[in-house]
Amino acid sequence: MVDASVSVKPSLETAVQKFRNRMAWRTSGWCPFGIALRRITDKKLTLPFDTWSWTADWMPKGAEMVMLTPRDDTRSPALYIEPHALTDQDRQAALAARFHHALGVHRITSVRLASPKTYQPIAPLSHLQRERILRLDQGEQWLLDLSFDGGKKKKSKDLRPDLPLILRY
Repeated sequence: MVDASVSVKPSLETAVQKFRNRMAWRTSGWCPFGIALRRITDKKLTLPFDTWSWTADWMPKGAEMVMLTPRDDTRSPALYIEPHALTDQDRQAALAARFHHALGVHRITSVRLASPKTYQPIAPLSHLQRERILRLDQGEQWLLDLSFDGGKKKKSKDLRPDLPLILRY
């Protein structure tokens, strides 16, 4: 639920509306998911499609999120690449040593995204599939199927109908 008492800067009203549309995925048709990718290098990023970026006061100076989903897209998942400054592997390892997931999982090893049959994947999604970062399927509605640690515990949690999400671990 969005707290209507929280003020929003005029420059962020579009972002807030996108968030609300994702929250209303059952009726809006928008994909309820965002898929974040981590940078492992500061090397210049070259992709075969247009991107756009944003930054915020809380981010390190010069850091920016690279958005793969076109600004005007109204159905696709929010696809983005986090800046290297936020995903440093040494810092992530230190955090992992301090914080432990309730399911005892450590690493996402597989991502499968099913979209409604009426959805036509955008170029960035097709690119991520070609690069074997995720697998795309079609179904009746949006569904994200995540595997952790290669599914070595042979357990799963299906969060439907509350969320179109399956966790395998």
